[in-house]
Amino acid sequence: MATSWRERRGENEVQVIDFDHLEDGSYAARAPFPPGFEIADKPRASYASARWIAAFLPTFLTAIYLFGFAADRYETETQLVIRTAGQTAFPRASGGISLGVGGRSHDVSSVARNFILSRDALATLEARLPIQAMLTPPALDPLYAYPPPFLPEGPEALFGRYLRFVDADVDASSGILTLRVRAFAAQDAEQIAQALADGTEALVNRLNLRPSTSAVEAARGEVERTRADTGTAQQALTHWRAENRMVDPVRLAQSYADTVARLSLELAQVSAQLGELRETAPRSPQAAPLTARMTALRAQIRDERETMAGATAGLADHLGEYERLVLNREFAERSFQSALTVAEVARREAEQQKLFLEQIVRPQRPDVPRYPRMIFWLLAVFVGNFIVIFVARQMIRDAKTHAGD
Repeated sequence: MATSWRERRGENEVQVIDFDHLEDGSYAARAPFPPGFEIADKPRASYASARWIAAFLPTFLTAIYLFGFAADRYETETQLVIRTAGQTAFPRASGGISLGVGGRSHDVSSVARNFILSRDALATLEARLPIQAMLTPPALDPLYAYPPPFLPEGPEALFGRYLRFVDADVDASSGILTLRVRAFAAQDAEQIAQALADGTEALVNRLNLRPSTSAVEAARGEVERTRADTGTAQQALTHWRAENRMVDPVRLAQSYADTVARLSLELAQVSAQLGELRETAPRSPQAAPLTARMTALRAQIRDERETMAGATAGLADHLGEYERLVLNREFAERSFQSALTVAEVARREAEQQKLFLEQIVRPQRPDVPRYPRMIFWLLAVFVGNFIVIFVARQMIRDAKTHAGD
């Protein structure tokens, strides 16, 4: 009699098939089962319990955390826009608001976002608010405890906590900066958001100082310099006039020339009258007065020419210096006028390029906590856990199938 045992293992069952038979082909009595051996036609109870535990334990633990330990977190939002003085808001066709923000103001919006997410903004908050206490949960919340588990308390830990509660985004089309702040108390979220908005406005004011101040101050410096040059040139000309006792040597020489020309013209007229009189009435009694007048005019012209020659000789020594002083004064005055024009243009351009920060939406104190989203996380953990279990079972089944083949 030959006895053999063969086990066929399915997914959840074990069967023992007896192949004992005699040499003539007839089957003998079934051999007894080994001690402690059981035939299972249905899944064992331990496997079913483990499956249910694996299916619901993550969801149960998540529910314990959410309803027992998770601290409520409130969120507030504020929207900021940075524009220049020449930009105005006008309605869009869709009903929204277009603020005409672009170019430099859009770049400054990105700079403002980087400031909000920097350690400088955190330092600004620390100077105004007890930010560390505001970002510490009032209850035992292991995921939001401060300092974090296994990490030392310090600036790095506080900055990492700050980045978890503050977020900022810039709309590429409109340049609107949206700031979102979360905290464990509604009033804390509102105060942090307003403090960050004030710090961003201070940053914009600092950015306005450098370009506008540099251009306007340079123009003002040029105005003051040219004004001083004009005053110096005028003083030099005044000193020359007082020293030489001449207001305008050019005009003085011109007056001498005008006097001689006027006397010469009058002499020519008298000479013509006397010549006509001698032709028409040689013995006329008017000839003597005309002759005397003509003689007087000639003497006066001679005297004026001698005076002018002496004066011209004196003026010739000073005329070049006087004209140089006058030219310096005129150049200084023109430079001063040009500097005034440049300063006015620089002032107007600085006003047009000056940046302003406006709060489109001011931070409001939230009424109800936005986080944690309990229903969402319970459903997410439940569905995700079942997906993992299903995928794992399929992989195990496929592996057994390939091993059997």
